[in-house]
Order: sequence, then structure tokens, then C-alpha cells
Amino acid sequence: METLSHYAYCALDQHFHKVIKHETGVLKQQEPEAIHQMRVGLRRLRTALQVFEPALDLPKGTGIKQIRTIANSLGKVRDLDVLNETLTTAHSPHLPEIEQKRLDQLLKKLHQLRQQKFERVRRKLSSATYRRFKQGFQHWLAHPAYTDLAHWPIRAVVSDLLLPLISQLLIHPAWLVGVTWSSADEFDQEKFSQDCSGGGSNGLMEATCLCNHQEPLLPEELQRQGSVLHELRKQTKRVRYQMELFTDFFGEDYQQQVKEFATLQEVLGQLQDGVVLQHFLHRLGANLDRDLPSLGERLQSQQTLNWQKWQYFQERYLDNQFRHSLRQLLA
Repeated sequence: METLSHYAYCALDQHFHKVIKHETGVLKQQEPEAIHQMRVGLRRLRTALQVFEPALDLPKGTGIKQIRTIANSLGKVRDLDVLNETLTTAHSPHLPEIEQKRLDQLLKKLHQLRQQKFERVRRKLSSATYRRFKQGFQHWLAHPAYTDLAHWPIRAVVSDLLLPLISQLLIHPAWLVGVTWSSADEFDQEKFSQDCSGGGSNGLMEATCLCNHQEPLLPEELQRQGSVLHELRKQTKRVRYQMELFTDFFGEDYQQQVKEFATLQEVLGQLQDGVVLQHFLHRLGANLDRDLPSLGERLQSQQTLNWQKWQYFQERYLDNQFRHSLRQLLA
């Protein structure tokens, strides 16, 4: 009978060694892909700890806080790598020559900033804190220690492990970005109660008279709401990572939902990339309307498309029947 301890050990062992595997590539060669993969490994390790931590007796210095600190330093470099790739590959070849030259000047500033951020990564991975983190995990993997909860049969608790993050996802405020609730005098409480208990035909969207904007938010509004959408992206990623730990216990519908979360994460990532890119260009002193009008038009066009993709998921995840089916999927 497989227990919680078995799955916890396998997850921590796999993701910790992925982190260590890419350490050399990060430190010696500054490879963008190595930075990305090490960051992914840390995020997956953090998710595994969030899931299994109540069953684990870990050494000091190996907790979620330490992982978050390391991952954040890598993330600052990774974000600049993504910006560089997007500007260089996706946009620069399609700009007028004069805008290409202006963009090249901004890219030089980006490279300088990346070097500064990477030096912080180098110091972080050479620090005593990071050494304690590695040594602590290596010791635990050689001599694992658990709490009494680790003896639970995994099949008895897998749904309990999954549902909390799903609940946090479903009530995330980002789902209501650009959505208008009906006024109190239009709200039909009896109908809402019927729909929420499964008696309605069109779910929450009909019951509450929600109305999505059919056009993208104004650029400044999207910039303002970018942080809450980014938080939903991170929550979606955590849910996906967590669900991937337990694919052996569920069927095809579960597998498809994991894939859908990956797509949702990608769409939210594209929206966030657009927000970050415009913010970064502004930080570097670029005025898109004046200095890079063609680039500004391309970015706005891309954000319009990204927003349309997002609206599909927004309506889907606000629908009460879908929300109910998602909970049932994990039962």
C-alpha cells in the first residue's frame, strides 16, 4: 500500500535533483535555458513542499521561504531573457529600420541590466544560505524523516491534497477583471440559489447577470490589472504542478484538465508578457507613440488577441456548472 511518504519522497527527490542538475549551466555559462529549467525545478519543488509539508520533518533552511528567495532571483534574469527574445525575434525584424536602431539601443540597456541581475544570482548560489539549503535536502533524502501524517494511504487523501489549491483558483479575483455584476434590484436571489445548487441551466453567468467586456480593456487599465492576472497565472501553475503529481489516480478527464490549465497558464503568460514589456520599455525611457510607433501598434494588436483568448477561459471558469464539474473531477 503506497503511503503519503512514498509520494512525498519521490516528488522531492525528482525536483531537487532537477535543480542541482542545472546549477553548473547557470553559474558557468549563464545559459538562458539552464536558468529557466533551474527556476522550473525550484517552483515544482516548492509546490511539492506545499502539498506534502505537513507529512515532512525537514531540516532547518530547506523550507518554502528559502526556495522562493532563490527562485525569485532566477526569475528576474529569466524575465529579462524573455523580453530580449520577444523583442529580438518576434518584433525587431518587422519594424522600420529607424525603429530597429532605436530598439537596439534599448536592448543594450537590457543586456546591462541582465548582467547586474545575474551577478545577484551568482552571489545567491554561492552563499552559505544556498549551501545549507542543498546540504539540508541531501541529508533528508539520505535519511528521510516524517510526521505521523506520512502513514496515510495516498488514495485516502489525494483529493484532500488537491482541493484547497483548486478552491483558491476558483475564487481568485482575476476572474472578475472587466466583469460587471448586475445591480441589486436586478439580482434574482431565488434563481441564483437554484443555479448554484445545480438546478439552473446556464450556471453562474446567467444567474448573476454577469457581463463581460467584449473589447479589450484600455491599455492603461490592462496595465493596472496586470498584477492580479499575473497572480492568477501563478496560481494556475501551482495547481497544474500539483495535479501532475497525482495523474496515476485519475482518468482521461483529469489529464485533459491538466492540459487545459497549461493552456490557460500560457494565455495569462502572454498577457503578462505584454504588460511587462510595455512597462519595461517605459522604464528605459522609451515613448512608444513617439519613438517606436510601429512597435506600439504591434504590441497593442497582440494584447487584443491575447485578451480575446483570455475571455474564453474567463467565461468558462465563471460558469457554475463548470466549476461544479471541476470539483467533482477531484472527488
